[in-house]
Amino acid sequence: MAPSLAGVRGPQGQGRVNRARAWLDPRRDFAKEYPPAAFA
Repeated sequence: MAPSLAGVRGPQGQGRVNRARAWLDPRRDFAKEYPPAAFA
C-alpha cells in the first residue's frame, strides 16, 4: 500500500484524497471507504 497522506494533509483533506483515489482506482480504495455491507 502506498504511504498515506493523512499525516501530511491532516484530517480535513483526507476525505477528499480518499474519494479522489477511489475514483481513480475503485478496486483499490472503494471497499475501504464504502464497505460492501452498505450495499446489502
